[in-house]
Amino acid sequence: MYFSRKITSISHLTLACCCIALHDVAAQSVLSLIEKEIATLVSNASPSVVTVSAHTTQSTAKKSDEGIFSFLDAPETARATSEIRIGSGLIISSDGFILTRHSVIENAQKVFVTIVGNHKLKAEVVGSDSTAMIALLRVTETTLTAARLGHAENVLPGAWAIVIGNSMGMPHSVSVGSVNGMHDDGMMQISANVDPGYSGSPVFNSAGEAIGLIAAVVNYEPEGEFSSGSYFGHSTLVWPMSFLLPRVRKLIDDYYAEHGWLGVTVNRVGRQGQLGVKVVHLDESGPGQKAGIRLDDIITHVDGKQLKNMSDLRILVLKHKPGDQVEVGLLRQDAPVKIRAEIGRKRGENYFRDYAPAAISAPAGGTPRPRQ
Repeated sequence: MYFSRKITSISHLTLACCCIALHDVAAQSVLSLIEKEIATLVSNASPSVVTVSAHTTQSTAKKSDEGIFSFLDAPETARATSEIRIGSGLIISSDGFILTRHSVIENAQKVFVTIVGNHKLKAEVVGSDSTAMIALLRVTETTLTAARLGHAENVLPGAWAIVIGNSMGMPHSVSVGSVNGMHDDGMMQISANVDPGYSGSPVFNSAGEAIGLIAAVVNYEPEGEFSSGSYFGHSTLVWPMSFLLPRVRKLIDDYYAEHGWLGVTVNRVGRQGQLGVKVVHLDESGPGQKAGIRLDDIITHVDGKQLKNMSDLRILVLKHKPGDQVEVGLLRQDAPVKIRAEIGRKRGENYFRDYAPAAISAPAGGTPRPRQ
């Protein structure tokens, strides 16, 4: 009887150990699956994230004599000091618009962005929005990967929040946290750790959609007898895309008031050694279509200037203002053709059409402001 009970106890213990082992294996499988999903998400989203470097130079007065006679009224000389600020940005359109924080590029004389593959590009500052403290940049690169945009309003507390940006000089660093909740003023709060360089970084949801941009970090310091003079925790505040996009549209609209638009999409010419760019799409009722440009035309010149690549066409068109007349040189079925085209104005409202219009509005209760 005793032997039988002992065998039964051992059997129960063995079964319990097997159950625990199976549970551990299942838990490990779930964790591995989550890791793979996050790694895949980051791999797909990273090409839309850039490193922004802003170069500033300031002149400071300095005494020309700093020796033993420095107490005398020696004349002052100007000394230039240089500074490079590093932040992050998000490619929001395939034609070169990049969203970042205004503080990253403020007072910069030169701005560069580094895209995936460590390719460094000179960026133009399109403008800034003082309410959201964002800045819009533009580059002439034609092979950019724009982010897929999502809605922070659809995210529930506890959902994944994935930040991709430049952390302490390391591009495409990843910080994973969760959504704490939405504030009454429309800002989202997340728990992901944010290091220097993450300013201007996008926040992605579990579907790989950019749902917001880092706005501010709130640090908490203990008070009273526990006060040590150092921070022991923080939360990160995020501007939702639905709040940012109307302001981005306004900046784009203002930009195109001074910069031209031809309404053609071009690609490289397939033939070896052939200069120019091939027209693969014409915007309906756009300037190019109205001027008589056709699909498969090869644009070789604008105002007599030879086009070597796709960026050349964009740069030459952007130098003109809406209403300017330009001469466009074409090859049409290998025959040279010249036409006159009137440069048009592109509208900001044409951007982000796939983003639900009903969600693009300022949050209720006034204009939200980041807590510093």
